[in-house]
Amino acid sequence: MRADFLQIGFRPFLAGGDGHFYPAQAKLHTTNSCRVWSELVEEPVAVRYAWGTVPSGPLVTAGSPGLPVAPFRTDREVWPDAGFENSNDQRAYVKTQRNRAEAQIRKGKEMEAKQVLEQK
Repeated sequence: MRADFLQIGFRPFLAGGDGHFYPAQAKLHTTNSCRVWSELVEEPVAVRYAWGTVPSGPLVTAGSPGLPVAPFRTDREVWPDAGFENSNDQRAYVKTQRNRAEAQIRKGKEMEAKQVLEQK
């Protein structure tokens, strides 16, 4: 894997024991592995990359021709829906989690932009 994937949009997601995935950050560890973490997940149990209905991501394999890395996940769980007393509680929870995730994404984009500017 090329080192530049960490600076150009590589966006993994981590989950804790609750099964909710949050935006994460990654740092190159070796030529074919990276360390992934998130301030929103204290004890990670699973990671996903380019996982979704229409997955895409900038991660490519090392060497030539640099083929795209397929979406992957480390979990095999079917995460149950969180139990809520009523739909208002669920909406409030989702809104809070969305706000936390969006703040984390903004922080990551700001860090990526700063790295790009420092390279020039």
